Amino acid sequence: MLDPGVRYYFTLAIVLVSLSLMYRLVNSSVGLVFRMIRENEQRAEMLGYNVTVYKMIAFIASGAFAGVAGALAVYVNGFVDASRFSLIVAGDAIIFTMLGGRATLIGGVIGAVLIEGTSNYVSQLTDAYPLIVGLLLLVTVVVEPDGLIGLWKRLTDRLTSDVTEKTAEPPPSEVTTDE
Repeated sequence: MLDPGVRYYFTLAIVLVSLSLMYRLVNSSVGLVFRMIRENEQRAEMLGYNVTVYKMIAFIASGAFAGVAGALAVYVNGFVDASRFSLIVAGDAIIFTMLGGRATLIGGVIGAVLIEGTSNYVSQLTDAYPLIVGLLLLVTVVVEPDGLIGLWKRLTDRLTSDVTEKTAEPPPSEVTTDE
């Protein structure tokens, strides 16, 4: 087995390549059609897009990335564990995405880092860790359905608009001349 540091950097490289491929897909014309289908499937169909084909492309792409993730899990762990195929693990991925933000690629990563990063610390303090995660998810969904990334964008937009309003020059006053 390879050194854990080598496995880490190899896995990190594959994840970064995968994220860049996802970014290119999402920001391509195909990604634009994906967003159109998500927002209004009937309108996309009326505009002449074959929705079934685009859904199939999305399904195949997501399956390919899931396959790469599974291969990396085997590579890092050295074996396949049946507990990795439970509904709880599948639910974790959905929770990560909902918490971080579903509208961006990095949202799921941020959600995963936040939840997994705090799980060891919080679970040492209390046995109610799953309850805390559930409440955090509930508050996020109710307060900001676009997740933490959506909250961040909303706050930064508000701050930048406040700064712009305060630093903007006042409109020129009317010039009157006495004749």
